[in-house]
Amino acid sequence: MPPYVLKDLQVTSETKSTRPFLNDLQTGNRSTFTTEELSKGLGRSLVASRAALRRLRTAGEVASPLRGFHTVVPPEYRALGSLPADRFVADLMAHLG
Repeated sequence: MPPYVLKDLQVTSETKSTRPFLNDLQTGNRSTFTTEELSKGLGRSLVASRAALRRLRTAGEVASPLRGFHTVVPPEYRALGSLPADRFVADLMAHLG
């Protein structure tokens, strides 16, 4: 299976599942992604990607500080419900342009 690319980060996944996608992001020292990156990376439609994100948000594994922009929430921050702002605000500002 060819690797998929998220910005400048090369990520590979054996299965088209959201949890390996999140693990690959964290392995590459990233904690943020967009809905479009998830959809393209997994080869799913936007509707299917949004449904997967909804399930992950309910489980506390992902937070969405802005529509279409998401952060991976590691176990140590799940009680807070999100990463501390200093861990993702630079990526958020870059996303906004």
